[in-house]
Amino acid sequence: MIFLVFIAGFGLIISNYSDTMLQAVFMMLFFVLIFMLMSGIFTPVSSMETWSQYVTYFLPTRYFVNILRAVCLKGSHFADMSFDFVMLSVFAVAINIVAVVTYRKQN
Repeated sequence: MIFLVFIAGFGLIISNYSDTMLQAVFMMLFFVLIFMLMSGIFTPVSSMETWSQYVTYFLPTRYFVNILRAVCLKGSHFADMSFDFVMLSVFAVAINIVAVVTYRKQN
């Protein structure tokens, strides 16, 4: 649910800066593709280059994938994943604040 709130806020930011719906779709495709490739869902973050491991700390999908792995593969409890939930919540709140601040009404 927290990740969906983040994606909704991110989509609002993209639509704030897009002139057409097609431009917004392509921008979302670009960013979501990068988010997924860098999240560690296809290859572990530990096997990436050192610079890209540091970049993943600034992507919310990393924390979402950590939560998914912890729940599905390990059967972890909330206390085990609290750091990932906190980081994901921080991203969601920050991106939605930016989305509300940059919102502009169009005719």
